Amino acid sequence: NNVPTAVFAAYDDIAIGAMRAIYESGLSIPNDISIVGIDDVAVCPYLHKALTTITNPIKEMAMVSISILSRKIQDKDFTVVQNVVLKPMLVMRETTAKPKA
Repeated sequence: NNVPTAVFAAYDDIAIGAMRAIYESGLSIPNDISIVGIDDVAVCPYLHKALTTITNPIKEMAMVSISILSRKIQDKDFTVVQNVVLKPMLVMRETTAKPKA
């Protein structure tokens, strides 16, 4: 049996497509396969099984970007060498479960 226990999709749209394929193959989410996406698109909570997803801190990303851009506009010689770490958040919903033993 080469069926995976989980799928981690790069985007929620891909995860939604994978969900359809999983259902069409006769498997159950999350009983047979867990699935997680990234983005937390608006439809995620309203799917037949609400999609577990990772949401990025968009507001914080925008604020950091604006700050760096403003500084560059004010000082043309400003070199942007900066390491910024922002924490994404796991939004647990109905598409994940512990793998079967």
